[in-house]
Amino acid sequence: MSSDRPLVVTDVLDPRSGERVDVTVAPPEGWPTASAERVEGSHLWLLPGLYDADQHWPVPDFGIRASDRWRSLVGGSLHVNTAYSWDRIAPSTPAEVAAAFDRLRFPQVFPVLSVPDEGSEGFADWVVAHASELLETWPPVCKLYSADPFFERNMEAVWQAGLKVIVYCYDDEAVDKVVATGGGPLHFRHATSEELLERMLSRPDTTVQTSPHFLLEVDPEQAAQLHVLPPVPGEPDRSSLISVLDRVPMIGTDHNAPLLGNEGPGLDVATSLLPAIVTLADEVPGGLDALLPKVTSGPAEVFGTTDRLVPSQLLVDPAWERTIALEPDQESRRAPYVGRTLRGTVVAAITEGAGVVM
Repeated sequence: MSSDRPLVVTDVLDPRSGERVDVTVAPPEGWPTASAERVEGSHLWLLPGLYDADQHWPVPDFGIRASDRWRSLVGGSLHVNTAYSWDRIAPSTPAEVAAAFDRLRFPQVFPVLSVPDEGSEGFADWVVAHASELLETWPPVCKLYSADPFFERNMEAVWQAGLKVIVYCYDDEAVDKVVATGGGPLHFRHATSEELLERMLSRPDTTVQTSPHFLLEVDPEQAAQLHVLPPVPGEPDRSSLISVLDRVPMIGTDHNAPLLGNEGPGLDVATSLLPAIVTLADEVPGGLDALLPKVTSGPAEVFGTTDRLVPSQLLVDPAWERTIALEPDQESRRAPYVGRTLRGTVVAAITEGAGVVM
């Protein structure tokens, strides 16, 4: 049932400040909301909208699928980065592609320039030629992969263009090589242990991210079958990484939106970000206060999008619990939390004052 009148949720707790507030959820044009006009919400939390800066969507012809939007909203992500390969921009311009993404809300989607590990010949000249336009209209970063045969040349070109390098290294040798490289700012993806984090951060002007599936306990048998890079190492790496999590500015899911026949590595985990963070808060020093910046302001600082984030909030039921089972069409090899009980669920998502009741 829908209504054009706003829903007011009363007495909602902001767990960061301890204050209780009334929250108005006004439906965006064309979206349904609850038929009630005023409900009691003392059991709910008010949190900032999450920022998942490491999702991977297909984004066909600048559009987004309803399933991708749904997955992000269920997981509490009201801001999302999705990799966009440099060669797909060629038929238009960086500014035109950015403008198409700028219109997206629920969630807000940022395209992140990406160079796949095949087909990058010609990228170095292209990125330098389009540097000013990219800096003006895109997040000032570029994703690179160490398996790219032109990796070193492309990394230098990204720095020459004034962008930050976001890198995934396929092995320890690649990590050590990148650490020894001079140049501009760098961000490593996928720290899986304290030891790896320390090696990555030994390079100046460097930040590092990790993911919930490296921090939450995952059943070893389930972890062994997951189709993801890097693999989930389990203990003792998990505990060691938690002990130094204060040195990690951002957490991203590494969600890879499933496509029919998709054989590449990646997890189907966008829906679990909020429950993973709420559950993990019980294990991490500093709890929720320590974790929230890593899925809100931290990713924005790393990817240079702080000034572009639209205001967003979440209504969350922190007491909700569910033992995770496979979702419709979800492959077991892409579902790390099967059999785990996670806590917390999104009740409503609010962007720029307009909200969607889930």
